[in-house]
Amino acid sequence: MLLLLLLFLGLLSPAAFSDLSTDRAALLALRAAVGGRTLFWNTNLTTPCNWQGVQCENNRVTVLRLPASSLFGTLPADALSNLTALRTLSLRLNHLSGPLPGDLSQLSQLRNLYLQGNQFTGSVPDFLLSLHSLVRLNLASNNFSGEIPSGFNNLTRLRTLFLENNQFSGSLPDIELPNLDQFNVSFNNLNGSVPKGLAGKPKNAFLGTLLCGKPLDSVCADNAGESRPRLLREAQMGAGIRGKVGKRSCPRSGKSQVVDVAAIKNQENEAGEKPAAEAENAGMNNGFSVLQQQLLR
Repeated sequence: MLLLLLLFLGLLSPAAFSDLSTDRAALLALRAAVGGRTLFWNTNLTTPCNWQGVQCENNRVTVLRLPASSLFGTLPADALSNLTALRTLSLRLNHLSGPLPGDLSQLSQLRNLYLQGNQFTGSVPDFLLSLHSLVRLNLASNNFSGEIPSGFNNLTRLRTLFLENNQFSGSLPDIELPNLDQFNVSFNNLNGSVPKGLAGKPKNAFLGTLLCGKPLDSVCADNAGESRPRLLREAQMGAGIRGKVGKRSCPRSGKSQVVDVAAIKNQENEAGEKPAAEAENAGMNNGFSVLQQQLLR
């Protein structure tokens, strides 16, 4: 009987034995790889639940928030995958680089993923489109490239999708998600028409691209007169001021105003597991700051 029990336990996957000690080991692997303020964690404690940025429930790590924590380097492979109870991961405004590790695919409970303000590269990985519990996803202000995948339609619970200030190119797929109320693909190398499913989003969502059609003022025709050259100039202007202070003429007054684009990028709100109206760093409208909205006036 004992032999049968041992054989049964041997067949169980490692995930079946995941507990707080496993979570602690995963966090220590992350600490060794990216440093920053994680070096201040008191590793003499047997539980990680008192470490800064770590929250636990039912003897598991469920939240990891390390925004603006001077993290650098690449995310280690085979570390975060053990945090199988994680619901919120915030690594925004750090110096992380490289592609996203594939072991993030194991975080099936993940609802909120905030990676904005880093230097991540590569295309949007397929595994990210299989995290069906995702509600809020922010990849803004990185160096992601390639086409924006239509696979975002698989994330049917998604309410926030921020992809602005990257190097995405090509056409914009028709993303039709019933709960999507915050969306932004501005300041990317996108062209073509805005899909019908996104035509109801604000103009701000498409600023600094070569996209045309509703809700933008430019029409999608080769003989559109001045609309295409104007759109090209605006996109080039947008590319020139990304990440620094620049000037943009104000159509109403004819004057130039100084715009701190870096400040705009850093005003992305981070919502937890609560309604968008109660989001952290409130004062946003559909994911855009008042300053961003003034750019279109």
